[in-house]
Amino acid sequence: MFLVIGVFILPLPLALLWPITPGDRFTFRGAATKGVLWGLVLFVLGGTLLPLVDVLNGTSAPGVIEPGPFGGALGPSGPVQLFVGTQMYSLTAAVVAGMARGLQPLDAVGWGWWSHGSGESP
Repeated sequence: MFLVIGVFILPLPLALLWPITPGDRFTFRGAATKGVLWGLVLFVLGGTLLPLVDVLNGTSAPGVIEPGPFGGALGPSGPVQLFVGTQMYSLTAAVVAGMARGLQPLDAVGWGWWSHGSGESP
């Protein structure tokens, strides 16, 4: 379920909102800005829907803690893990989306000598 949602469903809103989301459309920094904002949206959405996913699961095994909103029932690590996970996913999705718009993979590394035309140092 998470694979299908993460690969086929969640990238669509990011692609549709890409032109109007703050951040430059053709740089790594712009893609990172868009990714962080998308990650915040996913964090809020995922945190509020987490109890619903637990109810739909329907397998309340003994000893399994129900996470609650934002994973708060798991202690401080629950919301932190949710936040870090959504940020990692959204940053990766934004960088991959930026590659279709001219962002080169080596731009993400930050090599200033990288030449887009030849692939060699100037």
